Amino acid sequence: MSLYELAVEAGQLARSATVVLKGLGGHVVPQTEPGTSPSRSTPEPAVGGEPDPLLTQIAACTTTDALRRLWAENQAAFSDQAVMDAWKARGRELKS
Repeated sequence: MSLYELAVEAGQLARSATVVLKGLGGHVVPQTEPGTSPSRSTPEPAVGGEPDPLLTQIAACTTTDALRRLWAENQAAFSDQAVMDAWKARGRELKS
């Protein structure tokens, strides 16, 4: 690929990600700087080293209503005990 083709492809990917992010009501979750301690709501890495997207969404919820909506939209994923534990823990954090 030429540099121009690479730049066009990167631009298209960025626009596509923006459309998907806005369409799904997603939130950007900032990463911690190397050497800093992660917060309690930082998602656990999945098997491949990447955080589970649902755990990231749980950590990004700022209200208990947002947590309930996330559960309603992803009920099948909550059969995973790690997801359910993170969801409950985040709910407790938001209530206190």
